[in-house]
Formats: sequence, C-alpha cells, structure tokens
Amino acid sequence: MNTAFNLIIAFVMSLISLNCYALDGHYADSFRRNLWIIIDRHPAYSWGGSESEQKGVDCSGYIYLAARRSGIPVKRVTAIQMRTGLGGWIGKDTNLGDAGELDLVWWTWIDKPHRPHGHVGVFLSGRRSELLEVTHSSSSHGVIIQELKGMFLRDISAIRRLYIGDRQ
Repeated sequence: MNTAFNLIIAFVMSLISLNCYALDGHYADSFRRNLWIIIDRHPAYSWGGSESEQKGVDCSGYIYLAARRSGIPVKRVTAIQMRTGLGGWIGKDTNLGDAGELDLVWWTWIDKPHRPHGHVGVFLSGRRSELLEVTHSSSSHGVIIQELKGMFLRDISAIRRLYIGDRQ
C-alpha cells in the first residue's frame, strides 16, 4: 500500500513539475525554433540592434527579433522596459525553482547596481544536456547559449513567464 501511494505521489509530482508554457504550443514552438536559428547564426552584439543577424543585435533586440518572427505581439523596447511589461512584454513573475524553458530572465550585475534589470535573456534546454541554460546577446561574444552558473546564476534579478494578451 505504501509503495503504491508513493508511486502515485511521484507520478503526480512529475506532472506538476512539467514545464507549462504560458505561450500556447504554436507560439512556444516557433519562439524556441527562432531562438535556435539566431543562436546558430551567431550574430555579433550591436547596441540597439534588432533588425537582423547581419546587422547584429543587443540583448533585448535579440529576444524581440525571435518573438517578432514567431508572431508574438510585442514591441521593441529595452531590457528594463521589458521587465516592467511595456510593449506587450507581460507575464507572471516566477522564481528560479519554478523557471522553465522560454521564461525571460533579467540580471542586475553586482558591479552595475545603477542598472537594475539591465540585461535580459531567455531560458532554453541545452541541445546536449537538456538542462536549463540561458541564451542572450553578450557584448563580448554576441548571441550565445551557456550554462546557468557563476554570475549568470548569482546576479539574476527577475524571471518572468511571458503571456499573450490576458491568457494566464
């Protein structure tokens, strides 16, 4: 009896822990695909860039470009404006323990406290490990995906699950 109960609890917990996307399947699949397309093209960092991989992108421009190509109705804004929900970047804040693929993540770097939420990226499952990693446009490396460790783990200032319209 105890073993059956434990199996049922384990099964229910596994269902609860599955990533639930606020974006419906079509938007989520398209957003994921467009992020990977841009990652594979490895565009350079360009402050204010958001038009194409050839011209380069900054952190918020990269996410905007993938969202726009996915049909997600958002506007081009800065990382801090995205954090406040301007331009259609609305969602529900979550914590690292509940974060999932396609959640937006912001950083306030310890050495730049005057720029709260000054950098933004997206959580993705890595191709090799399938562990949660982060993709962003780095001023020194361009668009990359990397493990969530070091300052990228330490300096997280917010995480948000993106919604479209009033669907929650």
